[in-house]
Amino acid sequence: MKTIVIAAIALSALAAPAFAQSTSGTVAVAGAVPSFCDMTVNAANTALNIVDNAPKSQTIGAMNLHCNSATGFSVVPSTTNGFKLTNPNTPSTVGYKLRADGQAGPSEMPAGQGLNYGPNGNTAAATTAAGFNAGIYLDTFASTGALYAGTYSDTITLTISAN
Repeated sequence: MKTIVIAAIALSALAAPAFAQSTSGTVAVAGAVPSFCDMTVNAANTALNIVDNAPKSQTIGAMNLHCNSATGFSVVPSTTNGFKLTNPNTPSTVGYKLRADGQAGPSEMPAGQGLNYGPNGNTAAATTAAGFNAGIYLDTFASTGALYAGTYSDTITLTISAN
């Protein structure tokens, strides 16, 4: 009878499953998208019509905007002559303001403030490969005095930055 009990114990040891220790591990996964804002400005290369000294709006170019800021971005203008077309040989000037296509059509780009894009509307288009195209317009005011012969000019700088 002893032999049967020993054989039964031996068989039960073989039939019992072996318990292996289990362990686990984790893998952290992350990716980063760098921020960017850039633009291309294309001048219309057409002479402004200021001959009749009357207020008018004229297209002076276009800009293609790219920016991936979730809070939108701004385009701010500055000029060499303080938003005035000047002729270095005369005291005459022609003041102007700038406008650009925005989320609700052409909007003024005030000096030092510019035009805010986003965070909705055109901002989504600006993050695509094609970007967002915006026309640039110059609205002249009537000069306060006579316009003398010569070339009247100014240099406009546009700066894009994330909000």
